[in-house]
Amino acid sequence: MRALLILLLATPAFAQPTADDRARAKTLFDDGSSEYRAGHYDRAIDLFQDAYKLSHAPGLLFNIAQAYRLAGACARALEYYQRSLDEDPAADNRAEMQDRVVEMQACVNAKPPDPAPPPPPPVVTPPVMTTRAAAEPPPRVHRRYAPLVTTAAGAAVALTGAILYWRARVKFDEVEPTCPCPEGSFSGWEKATTASYVMMGAGALAAAGGLVFQLSGRF
Repeated sequence: MRALLILLLATPAFAQPTADDRARAKTLFDDGSSEYRAGHYDRAIDLFQDAYKLSHAPGLLFNIAQAYRLAGACARALEYYQRSLDEDPAADNRAEMQDRVVEMQACVNAKPPDPAPPPPPPVVTPPVMTTRAAAEPPPRVHRRYAPLVTTAAGAAVALTGAILYWRARVKFDEVEPTCPCPEGSFSGWEKATTASYVMMGAGALAAAGGLVFQLSGRF
């Protein structure tokens, strides 16, 4: 880094920094050198660049190139090595800069190309919905009438069972005074009576269930 400090003090003929600019540039250079030695190359680059803006010392371009090289930025290092050569063709370390230019050019050429961006995701077309389906809910009319239908059907079954029971009972009352009758004479009426009980019970249960659903408002 001692050689870099000497280069800092040698400014090109076109640059006319003030004494304050040179003092400030020296401070920035010292801070940049500390960051460089600590391996903080990004920070060192910023400080060296600020110092160069004040002093225009071409040696600072070499410092910036060195920091870029150690940071792995081959293309930026090549740019600043070349600028340092152009601005200070009589530099004592010109041979080293030329070697660095060749080295960084090889690094740039060897760098693998950037990976191709991934293909865009396929466009998914949403399903088309008809205006009716989008604007109106499905009809629920049949659900409103279900309790009524259940109640009516249950009542009809219960009524049919009651009629069947009444007819069987009437027949039995008509025949009973003429007995004793042969065994099995009333088996048909007994079956009809049993069936009437089942129908009345099932119908009453269905009618009651439909009425409960209707009153509860679940439909």
